[in-house]
Amino acid sequence: MEEKVCFRSGDFELEGLFESGHTARGVVITHPHPLYGGDMHNPVVETIRRAYRMKGVATLRFNFRGTGESEGQHDNGVGEQDDVLAALSFLMESGIISYRDPNVYPVFILATTSVTSSSGSISC
Repeated sequence: MEEKVCFRSGDFELEGLFESGHTARGVVITHPHPLYGGDMHNPVVETIRRAYRMKGVATLRFNFRGTGESEGQHDNGVGEQDDVLAALSFLMESGIISYRDPNVYPVFILATTSVTSSSGSISC
């Protein structure tokens, strides 16, 4: 069952929904562009979450800054990169990323349409 969580991205507190899995993998699922109505409750995000849950993968979906109950305001993809990194840090602190085997990728970032360019340019 998903639980409501909050985590920090710089000066802002972001809201999210987290559900642990039964594998050593996790996924951060981002939502479509918030200025066009996108948020973590988007039907596409919900469908993706259910698919990963069926595979036993831990899921974290969250609202970017300025969306829903998340603090701040939309930052044209700049601050949103920090939001994705903060979501990854949340998964690390939750124990999802507990080892550093270069042949295993325990966490995935799944970006829906509008934030793909933001998420795609993040170096972890």
